[in-house]
Amino acid sequence: PESTQKNFHTTRDTAPQEGPVGYPGILYSANALCRGLAGTYSVCLDLEVLEAVGHNHFEGRPDVRVIGERCKENIPVNAGAQWDFRAPEFASKLKATWNYRGECSGDPSAQAGFGVSNLIELTPGTGYEIRKGAPMHRFNNFGSPVTVSYFKRIAAEYREAFPTAANLVVLGVSLPWGGLYDVDSSWAPPYSDHRFGFELDLAADSVPVANRPRFRAIAAESQVGVEEFGDWILLTFPPFSPAPGE
Repeated sequence: PESTQKNFHTTRDTAPQEGPVGYPGILYSANALCRGLAGTYSVCLDLEVLEAVGHNHFEGRPDVRVIGERCKENIPVNAGAQWDFRAPEFASKLKATWNYRGECSGDPSAQAGFGVSNLIELTPGTGYEIRKGAPMHRFNNFGSPVTVSYFKRIAAEYREAFPTAANLVVLGVSLPWGGLYDVDSSWAPPYSDHRFGFELDLAADSVPVANRPRFRAIAAESQVGVEEFGDWILLTFPPFSPAPGE
């Protein structure tokens, strides 16, 4: 996605968002404004990570901070203040709190989520099974609607081609709101995949070597890429195409 900005509201408390309103790792802005007849005001902005969505670990979690000074002093009323900040690379729910002094006072706050919208959970189905994620990332089988639809069809066609073969074993897709998937719980990217719900890992031993040419052909019919990495097979799905017949 291209860089963009999302303004937080400063006038009232808001309930946590049902879903993300912005992307991880992108530059955003937060604004403040004091309306009045005359005088000045000062305002400070605090940002807090309320939740790292999909991450069941906390040690070493990075904070989110404004770029530049967090406090703006002696601003004329009816003139606004703006801060820039970068959303964390991991999917998150953030809280912004403005501390006003002078002609305006109070501590309004707002909450917003940053992640990938509209990911859906891949649940067990014909020809495949789900291997539970590690405790630190228990819910790791969320993909785009295209990914989920295409993979179900690939698994069903593979089962039809090899009716006595064992189920395909899904190791992971993306976290519920996507974003950084730090498999080693370090809050750092060992790789950049699995952030947007377009990549899916299979256990390599669930696709026998003798069956792989046919498996690749089935995947290619849906324009799905197949790469082998030792213990796992990476499937890369078309990001924006509707599933055929849908």
